[in-house]
Amino acid sequence: MHGQSFGAYGTAKILAGENNIHRVDPGVPNHLFSLDDVTKVDRMASMGAECARDALPMLRREFLVGRGAEFIPAPRTPRSVTRLMPQRCG
Repeated sequence: MHGQSFGAYGTAKILAGENNIHRVDPGVPNHLFSLDDVTKVDRMASMGAECARDALPMLRREFLVGRGAEFIPAPRTPRSVTRLMPQRCG
């Protein structure tokens, strides 16, 4: 799970810029949760809610102030250019 997490974090840094993201990663004792064990879902949800409450002041201060920049969509790519792009297999 760490590989997927770090991969997603790296992608977010590339897309949004390192100063525009904040990782919330609560510590959890080893072997407390397992991938296929649903018996602790309520505990996991409670931990997530607590973590969100703790992070909310920072999120408000850093990200939820003022109005964001106007969204301007990227121009459409001409059809002739898209034909040169690699196509998906399958």
